[in-house]
Amino acid sequence: TSQTEDPLGINIRYGLSSNTVLNATLNPDFSQIEADVAQISYEPRRALFYPEKRPFFLDGIEFFSSPTRLIHTRKIVNPIASTKITGKIGANSIGVISAADNSGPSISKMDAAVVNALRFKRDYSEQNHMGIVYTDKTDNDWSNRVFAVDGKLILNNKYSFQGQGGFSVTNSTDNTGILAPMWNVSANSSTREWSHSFSSTAFHSEFNPALGFISIGDYVTVAAGTRRTFYGSKGKTIEKFTLGYRHTHNWNYDPFVKGEKPLDWRSYPTFSFNFKGGWGLNTFIWYESFGFSEKTYQSYYIKDGSDYKRFTGRDALINLGFMTTLQFPQLDSFSGSLKIGYGRDPNYEEWAPGDIELIEMKMLWNPSDQLRVNFRLNQQKNKRPTDGTLVSSGTVPRLKVEYQLTKSLFLRFVGQYNSSYRDSLRDSSRDGLPIYVKNSDETFTRLDRKESNNIQTDFLFSYRPTPGTLVFIGYGAALSEPEQYRFRSVQRQSDGFFIKLSYLYRL
Repeated sequence: TSQTEDPLGINIRYGLSSNTVLNATLNPDFSQIEADVAQISYEPRRALFYPEKRPFFLDGIEFFSSPTRLIHTRKIVNPIASTKITGKIGANSIGVISAADNSGPSISKMDAAVVNALRFKRDYSEQNHMGIVYTDKTDNDWSNRVFAVDGKLILNNKYSFQGQGGFSVTNSTDNTGILAPMWNVSANSSTREWSHSFSSTAFHSEFNPALGFISIGDYVTVAAGTRRTFYGSKGKTIEKFTLGYRHTHNWNYDPFVKGEKPLDWRSYPTFSFNFKGGWGLNTFIWYESFGFSEKTYQSYYIKDGSDYKRFTGRDALINLGFMTTLQFPQLDSFSGSLKIGYGRDPNYEEWAPGDIELIEMKMLWNPSDQLRVNFRLNQQKNKRPTDGTLVSSGTVPRLKVEYQLTKSLFLRFVGQYNSSYRDSLRDSSRDGLPIYVKNSDETFTRLDRKESNNIQTDFLFSYRPTPGTLVFIGYGAALSEPEQYRFRSVQRQSDGFFIKLSYLYRL
């Protein structure tokens, strides 16, 4: 059972004005927050994004948004104390947050980093604005600072331009950081029938937003696309049909600056139908070329006899496939979607061609005003085209049930099964020799088969007699088993029980 050395916490909310709020917290407890939905990555080179769920940070979170996620409050992992001001004063919007982010086990054994974030935006009309972002994080002799400016301009309700440019500087006792730039620009032209777009995003190899989120660093993307929409007559089976095309080129940052050819290019024709009754069907085709990045696989080696050879000099991978999403009608008690993907996609684990199979399902059932049932399934497999063997797979079914017994009493159950598998890696595009990774101590480790089957369950009971007065009682368990869906040799990894009391004082 989990325990804490600091059972007492305080939250304060004070209205500075009708549109501006001060929030403060000391030793906040987020144990009642629903666990994240496990995700399966389409492209392992990119980090997965998990949204903020903690109430203290969600309140007024829109005041910290910008064209890129240079402020992502989940980077404040364990705030021992934090203050925040959000609101609007005339045409000015402001969000300021300061926190002591504790990596130690408790207040008495604190090892805290000091973090600050500022987002300021001034509106010049209902649609146009200018803004700045500033963040800093200091942890002993290490520090990181990010500064960026951004703006948005809309003309004639048809043309829109948006841009953000900035830099980061990271310093430590061993390294004096350089000024590492970034940018994000886009231009769009849109009418009822036609839409055209251009965008570019770039991050220097050393750009590091310590309080932000970027899915992939050391990367430059330049993309352009167009879309044509056709409208059906009233009462027709097809109410709307959209045909689109988008092309993207990607580089690492230094090759882009030097004018070298792109590492990747991607071509996406898209088709979208809106049918009578609320049905929708969206399909896109991917036709891509992904170039080999020596930096990504610099620790990979092939063992040939007793010799270890660098995993280098690989060809680009050409990919072709499709992904289709069926959107169900929004009914009074049911809604959902089904996504299916299939085609040639990279086998990233071995940098070889792969055949991908993908299924994503979402269903929401509300049989009454009191009961809500949410089911999700995410499954992905990647096979070797040469012999059909499985390289990797991931399967995540998730069920969430919420029941509002009365106006004050609430129950929630979340169950999730996360199964992942990876075969022993081999150089499948060449001679099939085993793949090793070189360790920091100059030894080599074979990339053998690995499998995990993890089960997570969370129960929550809440009692809210009046706004601000709360009683939470919860239990969560993490379990695992050696074989998928056997439920015979289940082992408990961890569990936790908590009781949380909250009372609102009004001044």
